[in-house]
Amino acid sequence: MPNCNNLIQAHYSDQDDLDSALTQGGLALDVLSNAATPLNVEIEFRYTPCARVLSVSGEPVRVARGSRQVSRDDGGFLGVLFQRMDHTLCSQRGQQQVITPGEITVWHGRQSLDFRMPDRFRKLCLLVPIERFEGLLPDPDSMSALISKQAQICLSYLVPVLALLPITCSRAMKNLATTLWR
Repeated sequence: MPNCNNLIQAHYSDQDDLDSALTQGGLALDVLSNAATPLNVEIEFRYTPCARVLSVSGEPVRVARGSRQVSRDDGGFLGVLFQRMDHTLCSQRGQQQVITPGEITVWHGRQSLDFRMPDRFRKLCLLVPIERFEGLLPDPDSMSALISKQAQICLSYLVPVLALLPITCSRAMKNLATTLWR
């Protein structure tokens, strides 16, 4: 993994280039763009000691993750998606969820999922190594996409701060875990 001072920012209009960049960033996904809407996505990767941070924006697109993608990375992380603009339709574990601005969802890197962004969107994603939660959560591998509304409100403030404060990672991860499971 690049050191925590690295910031990689790029615009993608080619599906293979975006797939490759995401995989190199530690998140293997299938990018499925619509022929009617050419691929147009911008990603800013930031590496911190506690998480990989992706700021993502673009035109309508769909991304999916299944067993093939999990085999290309280790899946040993929890993903925290914070929606900044428009909405994301998330399908995982047989459930569907609409994530609107200011809301979050949490997902496990070893689980299949499908994110659809039907309109221009902007979001922040944290990929937190699962080891950060061991000893803090009863069973991080059973993490559910659906969390309480109170936890969503707390996380909507915490997630953007986590992206900017790599020095306080351990304390922030403990606070995140405590908030999620109260």
